[in-house]
Amino acid sequence: MRIHSIELNNVRGVRHLRADNFPDTGVIVIHGGNEAGKSTILDALGIALLERAGSTAKTARDKTLSDRGVMWLKPVDVDEAPEVTVSMSIGPYDFKLYKRFIKGSKTELEITSPKHESLTGPDAQARLDEIIAEHLDKALLATLFLRQDQLDEGIAAAGVPSLTAALERETGTDAETSFGDDTDLMRRVSDEFRRYYTEKGRASGELNKAEKNHEACVAEAAQKQKKVDELAGFVDSHARANDKLERAREDLPEARSVLEEREASAAKATQMAAAVEQQRQGVERARLDSERADQDLARREELRSNLEEYETQLKTAVEAVAAAETAAREEEETVEELTAALTKAKAVRDEARTARDAARVAAEHAQDRQRLAQLRERVSELDGLDAAVKDAREVAAARGRVITDADVTRAEKASNEVELAASLREQAAAKLILRSGKDSSVTVDGEERALPADEDVTVALDNGTVLDIAGISARFDAGAAASGDARAREDKARAALADILQELECVDMDEVRATRDAHREVGEHLSRAEADLRSALRGEELGDLRAQLGALEAQLEVAAAGVKDTAEELSVAEAEEARKETHDAFETADAEVDKAAARLEPLQRRQAQAELIAVQQNEKAVRENVERAQKAVAAAAEAGSVEDLQAAAEAAKTALSELEEQLETAERELADNDPTLAQKLVVGAQTRVETLENTISTAEKEMLRMESYISAASGAAEELELALAAEELAQQKLAAVQRRAAAARRLYEVLQEHQTAARQRYAAPFADRLGQLARSLFGGDITFDLDEELRIASRTRGGVTVDLDALSGGAKEQLGILTRLAIADMVGDDAEGGGESNAGVPVIIDDALGSTDSQRLELMSTIFADAGRHSQVIVLTCMPERYEWIPGRVEFDIEDLKRVPLAGR
Repeated sequence: MRIHSIELNNVRGVRHLRADNFPDTGVIVIHGGNEAGKSTILDALGIALLERAGSTAKTARDKTLSDRGVMWLKPVDVDEAPEVTVSMSIGPYDFKLYKRFIKGSKTELEITSPKHESLTGPDAQARLDEIIAEHLDKALLATLFLRQDQLDEGIAAAGVPSLTAALERETGTDAETSFGDDTDLMRRVSDEFRRYYTEKGRASGELNKAEKNHEACVAEAAQKQKKVDELAGFVDSHARANDKLERAREDLPEARSVLEEREASAAKATQMAAAVEQQRQGVERARLDSERADQDLARREELRSNLEEYETQLKTAVEAVAAAETAAREEEETVEELTAALTKAKAVRDEARTARDAARVAAEHAQDRQRLAQLRERVSELDGLDAAVKDAREVAAARGRVITDADVTRAEKASNEVELAASLREQAAAKLILRSGKDSSVTVDGEERALPADEDVTVALDNGTVLDIAGISARFDAGAAASGDARAREDKARAALADILQELECVDMDEVRATRDAHREVGEHLSRAEADLRSALRGEELGDLRAQLGALEAQLEVAAAGVKDTAEELSVAEAEEARKETHDAFETADAEVDKAAARLEPLQRRQAQAELIAVQQNEKAVRENVERAQKAVAAAAEAGSVEDLQAAAEAAKTALSELEEQLETAERELADNDPTLAQKLVVGAQTRVETLENTISTAEKEMLRMESYISAASGAAEELELALAAEELAQQKLAAVQRRAAAARRLYEVLQEHQTAARQRYAAPFADRLGQLARSLFGGDITFDLDEELRIASRTRGGVTVDLDALSGGAKEQLGILTRLAIADMVGDDAEGGGESNAGVPVIIDDALGSTDSQRLELMSTIFADAGRHSQVIVLTCMPERYEWIPGRVEFDIEDLKRVPLAGR
């Protein structure tokens, strides 16, 4: 398979792209930025080859290359039908394929070799499918079309039929001795093996069915045996329930008798406990009577003691009142003196405050006058700068259409295109060389040109050029010559340049550049004026400064009108000095006020007066206490004498002692008849009676339930015999199937061993070829261990073996590319050595080697160059510098491919 050209129209984000003249061999680099459409080329090629034009599926019908279906081609920015045109060779066929998808789907196939065929619609698709099925290995196609998301994937090379065929031919292994998957014997043995086992050797089919049937019969026999065992258990349970019933009936009368005895003993103990509780209450009442008698006697003594103490306190309080009255008089005299001094100090401070405030106002007015002068000077300067900016803006506005560097660049590009087109036209044009033996002349398109004697004069001939020589007119017709296209390109370029000059209102490039420079100078002048104004403003607004100036002028006018003193105005320094002097005088007067207030403050609380009031109140309270104590003592004496209280206390103690002795005797008798223990014995006896009654009820129910189970389980022995017979028959059938399955398995494993041995024989050339490529990249002695699918399992370098999964991302990516190049190399050699014609496909690599350092990039370039000697190696990349070391490479800039004019299919 070889790709000669590809053209895309309205595919995804690509409006138009055309790539022609791909060489049959060598490295082809298509480069461009991200999202430029490089990967789109690969996907569109695969969909055009493998999917039908009329499909509307989002996923691919043929998932050999990817899951993307036809709807993936839909353009993202226009409502147009995607179109793909590809010119290529597959096997002996050279053809051009055109497909339009989604809207107005169409398929056209033009075969030019080995014989010419033109087909459309379903016929074209059917013929394309035939060519692909006969001459294209889809597994090889999927392997060598390397997408971005497959860069570090391992390749099962054994799954590529083209490679398998090449290896078998290289090792001399034919279809009869290779034990390959396509031999009739292996197919029949595999079919027989699949009757009994899965791919991984687990039982299935007839063997699985026989095993499950045997397991079911065994389970059925076990179920019947369980039923027989359960019947025996039911009979035993019935007998045990009957024994429990009889024993419970025998024990129940004796248990009821014991319960009656325990209930009588508990009633007697409860009565004794109630009597003891009544005695305890009597002892408690006697104890309270004794305590009250003692308290009455103590209270009488306390009343007498309190009266004596209150009388002593009253004498002390009278003396304290006399002393406090003297201190209060002295305190009042001192307060009057200090209050007069404070009033005088406040008057002095008020005079100082008035002078200070007047000096402060004078100082503020002096500062305002100074700031007004400064603000007037600054606003005047800013007004000048603002006027300069306005003038510069008027000049800038007068420019009209501003010509920028971009406009100059655009005009220069158009001018260069005119020069290039003119040069190409001149080179492509036919030329007529004239020579005369004497001075003469010739007319070219109406313009006379001299012909000096014995000198060659070259005349460029464009389509339609008219020559007039010695009265004979000749018109040159170039037919379909390329010079017509060159002239059309020149005319188009001149028209484009004229449009630009008209837009810029200039007659030529010199005027464009001069106008650009003049416009730039005006802009720079405006920028300088604006910068000067911004610098002078220092972040402020000119309008705000003008407003501040007006406000300050008005403020000073109002202040001047309100000043009654017409004396000469003070300077800022003089006003500040006066303000400081008056401020210091005020501070001194204020300090004197604070001192006078501090001296007066402690006395303002009238501590001596407050103390007098307190001792007077205390004297009154103590006098009242004495009077209440005297009344209490008199009242108590009338109620009874001290001797009577003492006699009552002794009688209460004697009564308490007698009751306590009686209670002690009753508690000893109660301890011998514990009511709590008696009640617990009652509960135990009740529990025994209830247990026996429940046992009788439960046993009767259990016997009835077991009788029902025994009746339902009749015939279980006969069912067990039938189940055991079925189990024996299933065992015999299973043994027969197992013998056949074992024979099929043995034959299958023997053939597999021979097949593995054959595969190992033809795997060696592939491993050698892969090792040769890898040594160019990694250097040294390097070998690879391949699994049964010819996938790289590990790499051994310098005696150190590393699993593929443990390698770095860059190394995996490099080995993935080497594996595919090795496959392409061997398939290509096989085609040249007598294998299927054009058995190989191009190697297409999408944006690889992103994790490869510069040294290995250089080494990989030599490998790419070697692969390109007999194959097409197409690289899609956003970093073309990665491939700068590849000699003879052909590069295409995708933006150039997208700029090529649409010239039809």
